[in-house]
Amino acid sequence: MTSLIGYLKRTLLVFSGFLILLSTSTPLIAAELTRTNSSIYHVNKDGDLSINYAFTLAQSSNIPSVITNFTFTIPFSSYDSLKVNIEGKDYKYSSTKQSSGSKVYLSLPNLIAQKGSPLVINVTIVLDDYVKVDGENYVLLIPPILSFDQGVNKVEYPSDWGNIVWSSVEFEPSTTAKGFKVVQVKEKSLLSNPALSLVIGKDFGYNLSISKELSNSGEQTSVYRITLPREGNGQHVLYSEVTPSPFDIELDSNDNLNISYLLKQGESITIKVRGYIYFDEASHRSPKDFSKLLQIDNYWSFGTDTELKRVKLYLREKGLPESFEGESNVRSLFISSIYDYVLERLTPSSGSSQDVKVDIRHGVSNIERTISEGASPDDYTDLLIALLRYMGVPTRMILGYISPLNSYQEKGFFHSWGEYWDVDSGKWIILDPALQDYFPKRYISTSLDHIALVSRNESSIKPQMSVFSPDEFNIEIADAMIAPFEEITSEFKVKGQDGNRVKGDLIVKNRSNKIYQIMKANIIVDKAGISPLNLWSAHTVLPNQETIIPLVFSATSLTKADKMVVTIADLEGTVFKKAANLKSTASNPTGNTFINLLISLLLFTIIYMIFKYLFRKRK
Repeated sequence: MTSLIGYLKRTLLVFSGFLILLSTSTPLIAAELTRTNSSIYHVNKDGDLSINYAFTLAQSSNIPSVITNFTFTIPFSSYDSLKVNIEGKDYKYSSTKQSSGSKVYLSLPNLIAQKGSPLVINVTIVLDDYVKVDGENYVLLIPPILSFDQGVNKVEYPSDWGNIVWSSVEFEPSTTAKGFKVVQVKEKSLLSNPALSLVIGKDFGYNLSISKELSNSGEQTSVYRITLPREGNGQHVLYSEVTPSPFDIELDSNDNLNISYLLKQGESITIKVRGYIYFDEASHRSPKDFSKLLQIDNYWSFGTDTELKRVKLYLREKGLPESFEGESNVRSLFISSIYDYVLERLTPSSGSSQDVKVDIRHGVSNIERTISEGASPDDYTDLLIALLRYMGVPTRMILGYISPLNSYQEKGFFHSWGEYWDVDSGKWIILDPALQDYFPKRYISTSLDHIALVSRNESSIKPQMSVFSPDEFNIEIADAMIAPFEEITSEFKVKGQDGNRVKGDLIVKNRSNKIYQIMKANIIVDKAGISPLNLWSAHTVLPNQETIIPLVFSATSLTKADKMVVTIADLEGTVFKKAANLKSTASNPTGNTFINLLISLLLFTIIYMIFKYLFRKRK
């Protein structure tokens, strides 16, 4: 009897506990369960994408949770197949399409998740022909699963496709298994930018196309400038066409490139530029003067100290200093906290998501108006730069173009963002809070879709960028890679000699696809040694064009051993030299003088003989 009573007690206890679980399953799920998603993205050779989501529901308390239903949203409104499996058993589901994906509903038979024994729901989705092929490259863009903490994320793709030439996140070193490369996303790399975007292949680049009509309707001759993409810091530009030849080519102190055209009254021309833009991990040139990157003016100037007090309190609450100092990990946390502050402080202006680049710009002195009316991308960038500069972080404003790579919009668009100089990596790092706020579900922090046109280092309003309509400026993903090549010739044509002063033209022809600058020239005379020539300033020469530089130098005589040596550099700082034998480009000026003297004496003799003959004939 005693044993039977004990058995009944135990049975009642278990049954009571089960009733408690049934009556409290919903609140326990809401309050206690943690939701984590680990994903494996497998791409086959046909470009089909298979995704395995492992949704892990873990109970942190000692009270188990009974799960009778489970709902999740996948970021695909259509798919070829979907399968749900829990502990080796397939489960049926229902789904409804939404504007941003599909909502999936599961009815489960009282499955239990308890501490130390989580419930794992495996969902496999197949999307045929999902990978986009661009020439020799494969583009993979996967929106995130929301409302889940990020776990382990892996990507598997055919190894013969090549390497990851660009990605939106950081990866661990890849491994190869059964003809597939396997790469794992670094821990926490997806936290701030949950979307995953990859370009796999040999290289990646854009085709650049500019077609802009200039017309002078004024009453006098005017100069018109066209902005070309910047070069350097990993962004490279190759040109196949720049027509017609510009009146002037300007590379300013911030390394911004402009070509200028001189138009008379009533004159009209169409400027055409064709090129190729690509990116790599080239080293970044360190700023020459950091003080200019800390100047505060106009739109970066606070009217009062109210906003600064607010951000200092924000930093103190996070246990951070009020200036850009300390160890590298503290500096990194400091920068990200200022970035987060801007995101929390501002909201996008209404309706701007369809046209990100808007003309409204309030400046940080009108922060309250910005908050009430909504912020434009310039407002986000202004607040970010003003705060970082005030805290001692070297920053600059970039005006540029966002490519259609990440599908923020159907086409690319003009935009502005900030960059700061990272002392640890020695690189400029992009910070674009506006884009993250405008497109929170699709934002990918990367330099590959940000094409820089103009850098503002010293001023919040200068230099200006050319105004382009959507039809005048176009960026498209290139079908094939274009490699840079160098083909430059130089010659010196002698125009005359006055005593020991030689006059002539240095002619440099650029048949390459890059822009070069003539930095200096030396005349190497066998007897006199090396003599520098005064170029007055650097001369820029575009692809398929030439530049003519008048020169004057001292030389009593020139021989076959004498040479002109020209120092040439590209816009990224790579320097090389070209030499031309003077004898091969012009005749010896001393010989010309002697011949001219002989001809003059001969003519004088002929004229003298004619006059002498006529004089005798008269007699």
